[in-house]
Amino acid sequence: MKPALRYRWTAGIALFAAVAGIIFLRAPEMVLAPTLLFDEGAKVFSYFYEHRGVAEILRFKSGYVPLIGNLIGYLAVRFPTRAIPYAFVGSAVLIASLTYCLFFLNAFRKWIPSDLERALICILFALAPISDCLLVTMSDYSTWNLLAALILLTLCPPPEQRGWRYLHAFTCNLLVWAHPLTILITPVVLWYSFKNKPHRTFYHVLLFNLVVHQVFGVAGIVTMQGLWEHGGKLHIGFLSQFLHSCLWTVQIIVATAFRTAFGSPLFEWAVRERPSFLFLWMAGVIFGCYLVIRCVSRLRIVLAFLSYLIISITFLSCFLRYEDIHDGPIAFINYSPRYIYLQSLCFLLLFGVLLASVWELGFSFLRTKWDQPMVRKLGSLTFLPLVALLCHYYMLNTQFGHYFVKNTQRASPYYDPDARNGVIVREFFARLAETEQSLGSRKGIQLTAGKINDWPITIDTTVASPPASLRLSHRARGWAIVLGLVALAYCARRFRRTRYPAV
Repeated sequence: MKPALRYRWTAGIALFAAVAGIIFLRAPEMVLAPTLLFDEGAKVFSYFYEHRGVAEILRFKSGYVPLIGNLIGYLAVRFPTRAIPYAFVGSAVLIASLTYCLFFLNAFRKWIPSDLERALICILFALAPISDCLLVTMSDYSTWNLLAALILLTLCPPPEQRGWRYLHAFTCNLLVWAHPLTILITPVVLWYSFKNKPHRTFYHVLLFNLVVHQVFGVAGIVTMQGLWEHGGKLHIGFLSQFLHSCLWTVQIIVATAFRTAFGSPLFEWAVRERPSFLFLWMAGVIFGCYLVIRCVSRLRIVLAFLSYLIISITFLSCFLRYEDIHDGPIAFINYSPRYIYLQSLCFLLLFGVLLASVWELGFSFLRTKWDQPMVRKLGSLTFLPLVALLCHYYMLNTQFGHYFVKNTQRASPYYDPDARNGVIVREFFARLAETEQSLGSRKGIQLTAGKINDWPITIDTTVASPPASLRLSHRARGWAIVLGLVALAYCARRFRRTRYPAV
């Protein structure tokens, strides 16, 4: 192995270990005593335990097909019974850790050339207390990390080596089916399909897969007022819904920028006592972006893309979850921080880029006034602002009692609703394993685990579950024919160009 390649693998493995260690040490009980929070136990585990057919991988949940979530559920229930909770939480931690480390890839050197700076940003993703236990220890909500992984991998050009190129293409096309909002990467795919001619086929296939996913994998997401069906839907016109969503988008982006920078406790105080602080901070961030755009040309595309992600994800969340947000957008993000999770990751990257750039620009200006060796040396240490930012977010963790050595309190978004739920779930799976052993099969079992301030887990295999039906409607068959003809025409065109290039 070449030294450069050995360095990349060693550094990547060390970074992954550091990121996974941060996730684990922040709330180790959530990994060592998993509780299968909310949907994970009540709707994912229970469903796949009772419905074990392969066709269940394509089941709809919450208005779309969470293919990777379904695969995790399908495979996890086939682990030894007592190990099933660890399979669920282990997959979530693995997905989060890998996603946070993707920014370390060589492809992002064109924006941030320093490997050390990109590694510090990856650690920043894990260290900043911007999410909760649902997003890092619950596979059902790992769809948000999978969407982040798809965005990052789409920005990476396909590798030159054939094996890695095929793995990259397979992973990207699989991740398309992980989240209903993967359509957000369409502008990037279109741009690269024109710009990157050697890999144009990959981007064409990915674009076709995005269309297929929206047609068959997302059920009415554009017309529904929420991804979940609720009773008593609000009847409101499209224009009114659109305008309200635009207003809430501005409010939520301003709130997310402040919450990401200073943590949720200070954010809640500012909302109550000094709402103007939120807008002042946002104005400062915009001014910093303006300076960087003017002076650092390589970062213009980065800031433009981050702005696109922040605005588009926030607007779609407001538009599609209209019923939940109309009572108060700020209260909604406190209750459901997953809907500002990707935007928070974007702001973390934005803060890191701005600090490193302002440090570099400041010392560049100093060199014009006082060109000394020490000034030049300090100007080259652009990683120091990122180290300071990591220290800042470590202090924000201590507000919740997270010291990563010995945590002092359990009142944190990264813990489950009650400490006793871990014991309850462990005893439930022990009873389930004993029942399976005594009956000699998984049939005829009826068990319930009542958790505290959480949804119960119920297993009932006394009645046979009907097999999943994969029959398409008349309209879906029409779409299938149209898309099939498009794919056939494209393949024929590619074959003709390959076989007869002069024609």
